[in-house]
Amino acid sequence: MTGDEERTKSIIDGIELYDSVLDKSGRKFLTNFVLKPRLTENAKIRLRQTYDSIELLIADSRKNVIQKQSIPTICSPLHNATQSGTSIESFGKKIEDLMVNLTISEADGNMEVVKTLRHVNERIAIHTFASGLENIDLRTIVKARKYQSLSEAIQGAKDEKLPTSKIYNIKGRNHQDNYNNRRPWKIQNKISGYRDYYEI
Repeated sequence: MTGDEERTKSIIDGIELYDSVLDKSGRKFLTNFVLKPRLTENAKIRLRQTYDSIELLIADSRKNVIQKQSIPTICSPLHNATQSGTSIESFGKKIEDLMVNLTISEADGNMEVVKTLRHVNERIAIHTFASGLENIDLRTIVKARKYQSLSEAIQGAKDEKLPTSKIYNIKGRNHQDNYNNRRPWKIQNKISGYRDYYEI
């Protein structure tokens, strides 16, 4: 592990992935591999020298190596985030990161409560995402859909959003078509008027 927060999280995710496919000897090798060459000196102080299971290594790593933000520090941005000129995808990623960080801080290394906390925090995240969208119509649509996951809400918002330029093009084309449809009638009436006036 390194001092880089994102890199540390990625390594922990990798440990969880390999844990599901390795046998007992493979898990022991993985534990030793992580504890020796992959740790910074700072991380070595925070963790034990040996672990009986990868689950304990992961729990200690999340609790002692990853720097946790305080719950109030994360809650405020999560409840009040707005799109503020960014893309839907970027805004969604911001909400997702806040949701994950809040879940980690609340769990405090207890992996048994993560699933419950994530479910609760995801409902908050979906509501914040929908409420923070700049487009009022899009905001209403996303709320009405009652998405069950944040990723679904983000994708739904991206699918529903029609670029403004396309809306203007459609409106402009319809206006032009309507104008063209009216012109022959007006021209014909004008010609008929000239004929009557000049008795052609």
